[in-house]
Amino acid sequence: MSIKHLFYAVTVLALAGVLAVAGLYSPPAADAGQDQEAQTITVRATGTIETAPDTGYIQLGVHTRADSAEQAVEKNSDEMKAVIDAMIDAGIDESDLSTSRFSVSPVYEQRDREERQLVGFQVQNTVEAAIRDIEHIGHVIDAAVSAGANTVDNINLQVSDRESLEDEAIQLAVQRAREKAEVAGAEAGQSIVGVSSMQVIDEVVGIPRMRMEDAAYGEVPIMPGQISVSSTVQMIFEIR
Repeated sequence: MSIKHLFYAVTVLALAGVLAVAGLYSPPAADAGQDQEAQTITVRATGTIETAPDTGYIQLGVHTRADSAEQAVEKNSDEMKAVIDAMIDAGIDESDLSTSRFSVSPVYEQRDREERQLVGFQVQNTVEAAIRDIEHIGHVIDAAVSAGANTVDNINLQVSDRESLEDEAIQLAVQRAREKAEVAGAEAGQSIVGVSSMQVIDEVVGIPRMRMEDAAYGEVPIMPGQISVSSTVQMIFEIR
């Protein structure tokens, strides 16, 4: 830098200092919006999807009793094989059948004050069947009971594509949350300008369950009802 240019720069700085002291000059003010904290609104909303179940799970079994454990197991095995064959004939794929319980236990009796006596053995064998066409649940129960099943437990109805229903429920929850935030913001004279954070709080699946306390001959009527899938989200919106 030449002596001339250096002298010019010093002169400009000195002049700015004089003007600042005299109150005639001030540096550019910072943008007020930069120092102002963003305003937010927190909203929680729930989305619910309802649909008809398309898959049923049912547990059917055979309970037998005999004088010896070997006899009880042999008798149970024969009757259970007949039940399984009947369910397969009713349209259940063999891969959709699985054993859920098998037990062998002694049976005692006690009369008056006598010591209890071993009077035999009992066997419980239960299989769970996945029924892909729930319209045939009653037909499957009828076939199994007719073949010898003497225990019929809970029927659990579900949907095969649960994940897609959960996604739809989340989408509805997010839409509802934005709508609520827009209404609240409008009342305060504010508009949504962005999303600060979002959290999926919980997901709930309401599954209809039925107890089959008595399995009677003749096709059993089953009312599948509706399955509801709900998701709740909490969102923080930026408003201005």
